[in-house]
Amino acid sequence: MPRIRSIKPEFFASEDVSALPLRARLTWIGLWTQCDDQGRAKDNTKLIKADVWPLDPVSLTDIEEDLITLADHGRIVRYEVDGKRFLAIVNWGDHQTINRPTRSSIPAPPLNGHGSLS
Repeated sequence: MPRIRSIKPEFFASEDVSALPLRARLTWIGLWTQCDDQGRAKDNTKLIKADVWPLDPVSLTDIEEDLITLADHGRIVRYEVDGKRFLAIVNWGDHQTINRPTRSSIPAPPLNGHGSLS
């Protein structure tokens, strides 16, 4: 279910963010609106295309490239639980403050020695 999210003004002046290709930046911000209150979502390029880029000539291959770029830059974590693919926004709590968060129906990503995602 889409949600209203905030974008901090410093997002646009961030040197780290500016290192991402423009389309990947927009995909990342679009993911924020599709993630649950824990920063998790299904890792499904068709759903992401439909939700984030419904009216634009962005292909499923483009979406997959963006997700790979975001993962490579440490912006998301992609993972699988019981044969289902998910993603989580890294440092979700730095990006969003949720007043009354609802519990996630998506399992948390496994920790891989890097500690918490938020």
